Amino acid sequence: LIHATMTREAARTDGCRTPRVLVLGGTQFIGRHSVAELVAAGYAVTAVSRGRTASPFVRVPSVNHVHCDRTSDAFTAWLCQAESFHATVDFCAFSPADVTPVLEHLGARAGHYVFISSDSVYDVCDPREATRRHGRLLESSAVRPEDSVRREELARADKYGSRKLEVEELLASSNAASGFRYTTLRLPDVFGPHENTGRQLALARRIRKNKRGGLS
Repeated sequence: LIHATMTREAARTDGCRTPRVLVLGGTQFIGRHSVAELVAAGYAVTAVSRGRTASPFVRVPSVNHVHCDRTSDAFTAWLCQAESFHATVDFCAFSPADVTPVLEHLGARAGHYVFISSDSVYDVCDPREATRRHGRLLESSAVRPEDSVRREELARADKYGSRKLEVEELLASSNAASGFRYTTLRLPDVFGPHENTGRQLALARRIRKNKRGGLS
């Protein structure tokens, strides 16, 4: 994940031998696996979480834990005094309100910002129309309909996807205005060890009952 956006050589340009990565939400499922991979690759990780889930990295010297709610004043205060990072990976941003403090109070010190989005953004962009035009969904297909009525209809039908897309739109605007560097990853449903959404268990139950289940 991080190797795609940052190399060790780039990290050495400021005289630091150990690349520093900020992970927002690094104690559960994908975040947990990502922190483990970063540690194994030799990165210094700062993991910010609410502290509600026990971290498996409490005894790992290269992982610094920060406990605070990202909607709190404490998080904003921490961002203001935080060091610079070579990259930031955000697993728990679900609306522009979650990302705005990072943009305003960490800014360029975030390094290359990686936003974990969702394939649900396509559901608020009229995927049938995109498929009709191109034969399949493209990265560029995540554009809301021009018709305001249709746009609002889709947004109401999938608030999660709409808010994720709002974050993408905010990041694009920030990049255009100030050159804020970012990458968006639109993940589908992800299954694996420590999955905590319930989707994996629900799918397993459907399979055991010989019912149909979708995989993307």
